[in-house]
Amino acid sequence: MSSSREGLENFMELLKQQEKETVHCFKTEVKKTKQPQKRVNKKPVDSTTAIKRKVSQQLKKRDPFYNQFIIFDSSKPLSIEENNKLKRLLGREVQMWEGDFQRFIYKFPNGSGVSVIMSTYTAGYWEVSDMTFPSKSIQKALPKKKRLRKKLMAKYNLKSTTTSNINRYAFFNNVEEHMGKVYAASK
Repeated sequence: MSSSREGLENFMELLKQQEKETVHCFKTEVKKTKQPQKRVNKKPVDSTTAIKRKVSQQLKKRDPFYNQFIIFDSSKPLSIEENNKLKRLLGREVQMWEGDFQRFIYKFPNGSGVSVIMSTYTAGYWEVSDMTFPSKSIQKALPKKKRLRKKLMAKYNLKSTTTSNINRYAFFNNVEEHMGKVYAASK
């Protein structure tokens, strides 16, 4: 029996040796000096995010005088009544695109106005175009059918028109200077 016991002990020693060797093989040496890791931005800065940030910074500095002439601001939702009033005033609906960051329509006392827009399509510039508004606006609701609506608008000549080419400005204070010229011409 001693031989079987010796065989078992030898077998157990052999297993222990193999276990030590395999554990030693899997151990890795830890470097004592670690290199400092570079900070990596988790979120890459998107160009649209940068433009939106730029727009909000410029709008914080705008002149509050012109706020009284705003008839449309894309950042504020319109009620149904306000939307209908705007349609009657402009003679058409205001088109909004998916990439619009900010859009304003100003109407000055003499019937002239300005449309200002900043979007992904304007390449980071404020686009400004002058407008003229009709002297009268329809007091009743516009017909739902496009054909009847066009007929009514043509009858009363109640469509706003763009009177200038598109001017591009990098900063909103330049837009305000342009609006100042249009407002001064209205007096």
